[in-house]
Amino acid sequence: MPSQLSPVSFAGRPKKNATATAASGTAASSSPAVELGRRISAVLRKYHGMTISNYVRQRRIERARREVANGVRPLSMIALDAGFADQSHFTRVFRQAFGETPGRYARSLRGRRSDGAT
Repeated sequence: MPSQLSPVSFAGRPKKNATATAASGTAASSSPAVELGRRISAVLRKYHGMTISNYVRQRRIERARREVANGVRPLSMIALDAGFADQSHFTRVFRQAFGETPGRYARSLRGRRSDGAT
């Protein structure tokens, strides 16, 4: 068994030597999938002013906000369905995006609804 393991990429294959790749002109960045990703990223930055990951995060938190506003499902289920690791992570991101916790947001909406019914 070797005493030192070689670096492994996420695909499970050994990483190519960067200098050898550059010298041969066969960089992985020239693949169609990578090029498509770059184009999508450029379009998102141009039209939405944000990275792909920020765009996805914003869509997830907006979806979760609508679910909280509906008031039907528990916050823990909303958090998991929106792709957050747990409710505390969801709460941190929600507070950062909207300035209050999901629970407080839901209570404030219930208060407004009951005020309108009176």
